[in-house]
Amino acid sequence: MRDARLYFDPYDHNALLLRAREVQGRIFTLLVRWYQTTEPRYREAAFRDLRALGAWEHWSWDASRRKDADPKADFDLSYGENCFTLAFAYDCLRGTLSDAERNELVSVARRRGLDPFLFHTEKGNRLGWWGAPDTNWNAVCAGGAGMLAIALGNDDPVAAEALHRAEQSVGPFFAHLQSTHGACPEGLAYWNYGMRYATYFVLSLEAVRGRPHPWLETPQVAATVDFPLHFSPFAATTGFGDINTWVPLPFHYALAGRFNRPDVVPQLDRQANRIKRIPHKDHWAYDAEMLLLHPGATKILRPKLWTGRRHYPKVDWGVLADRWPQPRLYASIRGGSTAVPHSHLDLLSFHLVSEGRHFIDSCTIHEYLDTSFSERRWELFETAPAAKNTLLVNGLGITSNSMVNLEPLDLPGATGFRMDATQAMGRTVGRASDRPAVEACVRAFLHIPTIGLIVIDTVRLLHPGRVEARFHTPARIRRGRHRLTLSLGGRHLRVTFASNVPADVFLAHTAPTLPTEGQHVFRWCTLARAHTQVLFATLFSTTAGLASIKLDQSTDGAVVSVLSGKRRIKFKLDASLKPCARQQP
Repeated sequence: MRDARLYFDPYDHNALLLRAREVQGRIFTLLVRWYQTTEPRYREAAFRDLRALGAWEHWSWDASRRKDADPKADFDLSYGENCFTLAFAYDCLRGTLSDAERNELVSVARRRGLDPFLFHTEKGNRLGWWGAPDTNWNAVCAGGAGMLAIALGNDDPVAAEALHRAEQSVGPFFAHLQSTHGACPEGLAYWNYGMRYATYFVLSLEAVRGRPHPWLETPQVAATVDFPLHFSPFAATTGFGDINTWVPLPFHYALAGRFNRPDVVPQLDRQANRIKRIPHKDHWAYDAEMLLLHPGATKILRPKLWTGRRHYPKVDWGVLADRWPQPRLYASIRGGSTAVPHSHLDLLSFHLVSEGRHFIDSCTIHEYLDTSFSERRWELFETAPAAKNTLLVNGLGITSNSMVNLEPLDLPGATGFRMDATQAMGRTVGRASDRPAVEACVRAFLHIPTIGLIVIDTVRLLHPGRVEARFHTPARIRRGRHRLTLSLGGRHLRVTFASNVPADVFLAHTAPTLPTEGQHVFRWCTLARAHTQVLFATLFSTTAGLASIKLDQSTDGAVVSVLSGKRRIKFKLDASLKPCARQQP
């Protein structure tokens, strides 16, 4: 507490945002401790940090790089977080402030917070995050400013206009959340980030107005409390895009309470207990907020149970699970669009968790560089199809600014999804041609209860070429003929391959952008570039004995046969991997 030094890395990407979070964590923690003990030293230390925050030459990292010290130089994420810090502190200290202290805090809030916010939200001068429906920037920047306006209230004459504009801006964020049934196309880490600020803002509005806010009055928005849980079985983050990590943050408990979902509390507790270290704990005030927001000992309620399939249609992310929660076999599947913030070229990709182990993972970005949001973003290994569990045709995967619809697929004894990526594979442009890269490219996922997951791929080319299905795993790989055994944490997953053309499995290792160890890769590849029609099937089996898969190609499609012990399942698909009207007996 006596140490006023900050420990953020000044060389990190957006270093001043990390500084803002560190100071926010310190001030929140000190004020909560002051509230607990009433000891003046905690209040004094918090005020020392508030003065430091107000004296910083730059709040914006970009402005500091431009050497522009004008407080109105920007209004970015750091501004939003600093505004929230000031709002929380002002609200906590309100009843104890001297006139001099009040004037000091109001001056900082006005000069560094509300004036820049109002400047950058004027018509004709609005920044890109203003009113944006699908980005955390809107929730953080406008939500942070809105909370500062609420805290200041009548103590500052511009607070009412700032609050009006903040509510205007955040409205589309919640409208988009309603349209996606609570899903976030930016991924789980950014659901956490954006929803932390959006939640605190809307709950603050409800508190000061004394009535429910319409933003939280629809079942579609209420479903958002389940979204990150559906993509984190056994604390394995199975979402998509940048910074693919998720941990339960304290605001989630407040949101569950607002939506009268006490069944969510033990799920959040279980997830938090599985994580050895909370990544954000060193920055945001995780412990202090948990003391404020955790409901304490609650009656253990059964969570909502379901089996089979979950589909978030607007973002087109899907889940297959043999049961929920605590699935024995689970897969998350990526459809949708790459034209969303923080996306990767990962359409057709998936994660697989079996018996609590994350067997099929995906390479992701864990640190931002100056290239991460540049025109050359897609050249970074982790953003490209080669780093995903997807299909490569003639060495390439889906293109940027592409879309693939995730369609439910049902067959006798199997439930899954189908994706037609023909258009997403783009065009082949050369000196002699400008044509579609493929005539057809379709992937299907089918979950067969008690047996496993099947991934079926069909590719049709105008000219002979190469096709590869690529998979990434942290597991140890033991190889057999056209089969693998993956071992991870004392659990095993068996992988069996089939193809209509000569193919084989090849092992490789990734080379990440950061100086870290890469992942194991296994590649199911055609052996020659002599084929124009390729059909792959990959079976991930959880059964103790051997399971096999067989493909029989016909003129109008394919017959897929799965044998596991004495159990045999057979189904027929047409050339586009849709169910044939008449299935095999």
